[in-house]
Amino acid sequence: MVPRAWIAGGPGRGVLSAAFVAPHTAERISSCPHRKRPVPEEFALLKPSHADGTFNVDGAVRTVPGCTTTVVKNRTPAFIDKSRTDGRPWFAYVTPYASPGPRTPGPKYAGTDVPAWNGRPSVPGADRGDRPAYVRDATQTLADGRLTRAKQLRTLRSVDDAGGVRDKPAALGQLDDTLVICIGDNGFHWADHGLGGKGVPHRPAHEVPFYLSWPAGGLGGGTTDDRIAANVDIAPTALDAAGIAPDTPHDGRSLLGGRSRAHLLIEWWRQGAGAEGQSTWSS
Repeated sequence: MVPRAWIAGGPGRGVLSAAFVAPHTAERISSCPHRKRPVPEEFALLKPSHADGTFNVDGAVRTVPGCTTTVVKNRTPAFIDKSRTDGRPWFAYVTPYASPGPRTPGPKYAGTDVPAWNGRPSVPGADRGDRPAYVRDATQTLADGRLTRAKQLRTLRSVDDAGGVRDKPAALGQLDDTLVICIGDNGFHWADHGLGGKGVPHRPAHEVPFYLSWPAGGLGGGTTDDRIAANVDIAPTALDAAGIAPDTPHDGRSLLGGRSRAHLLIEWWRQGAGAEGQSTWSS
């Protein structure tokens, strides 16, 4: 049985939910180069923007007015609702474009208060004398970190609303047997070590929320798993939940079992003279 598939959102930006992982860009999904790749039955792919975005909707490129996160949130339940009459399994891959710059919040959240934040020990970091030059020379302050954080949190309020797509499978009685994965695509420096952005081998740039829910599979609420996990574990976990043994090697491993790792490889490739971050590195 071939499952129904729906992809919505930007190129791996923002927060994911309901068995969701980051999609190809609109150009790549429409043109499918040299080798055949599975194409979803329905998609709405966004050229990165926060408002009045350019979407490729099922092959037709057009501007859709409004907050792009809200557009994604409103279209996804309609796809899920079709499972009332279509008995095939469904797969939804939803990536709102939220916290990346310029961090334009939805209109109703433009002036929203955010919780106070007094930094953490790494902000901006008291003694950086033994660090690489890019850390020693970093100039971000606690005030800079607070400003970036406030802007990001305001954009993420619309993502909180988008999390309501889980209400549709719940209303259809499907949520207990739906594997829900919620993950961010990258961390961010709020003046940690005097730095902003990502692209460096420090933990604030890589640590993200990672939530799993599948009550029928034993993944209910109230459990914390301290294992090191990464996005490479998503595909093996989904295949494991579906009872499918992969026929090619995977870098990740299923999180449904008890396997763990002591470390995880993180890599960065610098692309272009104006690219963010330091030179290519691995850690």
